[in-house]
Amino acid sequence: MVVFTYVAFLVCVVGIAYRFYRFYKLPINIRWEVYPVPHEPGEKKKYGGSYLEEFAWYERKLEKDHVGEWVEPLKEILWLERVKTYNRYGLWIWSFCLHWGLWLMFLFVVLMLINTKISIPLRLIKTVGILGYGMGSLGVLGLLVKRTIHPTLKLYTSPIDRVNLLLLLTLFVTDFLMVVSDEGLKYAFFYFNAILSFAPQETKFEGIAFWHFFIFNIIFSKSY
Repeated sequence: MVVFTYVAFLVCVVGIAYRFYRFYKLPINIRWEVYPVPHEPGEKKKYGGSYLEEFAWYERKLEKDHVGEWVEPLKEILWLERVKTYNRYGLWIWSFCLHWGLWLMFLFVVLMLINTKISIPLRLIKTVGILGYGMGSLGVLGLLVKRTIHPTLKLYTSPIDRVNLLLLLTLFVTDFLMVVSDEGLKYAFFYFNAILSFAPQETKFEGIAFWHFFIFNIIFSKSY
């Protein structure tokens, strides 16, 4: 399993590097930006305008809202602002739970990695894991139900979308079951310690922990 983790990480890195290369080789013939443009000052930001609307814009000094460059993306990352504003199909609450489940999952992994070198209170790790994987399970389940019963969303939900959601649901549920037990956390510690120490032979885990990390590596390897 530890060797599988190394392979999954390598596949992910190579895949991301290849995508960057493909994007780099594409011709820059149009304005590729996400609207609203975060660095645009004033009213233009609200409706997706830009300095290109101004007469003789090339003769003026370009002004940028550097605070907005951080605030606008953070609103989307932490709150899913646009999904909430245009919540036509009632997906915001489930998407919010899913995304915060992922953020807390990353935090859980970081805490477990740190815990292999510096002791961290077990209660903190357990709380982050239960909260994150609980929210993630709830979010994925809600999205699956919505995409299954809503007549319009069904048209836009392909089989691979359902497969990906089911994989995420299995990931969250198996980790939730693993985290709620001290035995599961012990297996998780063995796993992360083996990864950092490059000692696969020292890994000792079984049951739900095995299947969780197996699914985790599958998702990780295809995340690019």
